[in-house]
Amino acid sequence: MSASPLPAQASAAMTHLTVRSDWGSGYCADVQVSNPHPFSLVWQVSLPIHDTIHTLWDAVYTQQGHEAVISGATWNKLLAPGQATVFGFCARRQQ
Repeated sequence: MSASPLPAQASAAMTHLTVRSDWGSGYCADVQVSNPHPFSLVWQVSLPIHDTIHTLWDAVYTQQGHEAVISGATWNKLLAPGQATVFGFCARRQQ
């Protein structure tokens, strides 16, 4: 059985990151994820990050090296056309 290409619903979501607090050695940010497509999608964000995430809410994540892969929680992972959701995280800067 051969692998088939990803369906159109695997298209990228749009993101906008806003740092809401910064204390030098760390920070907290909100990330808005929106669906600009005419179809629903299950979102996942690949976020380049040179810091260590220590808290994340309204999503789930894995971090390997300088990349965090973040997916929606059970209740917000499916975005209808034009819909948006927000997740947040706090990270420690690498010294």
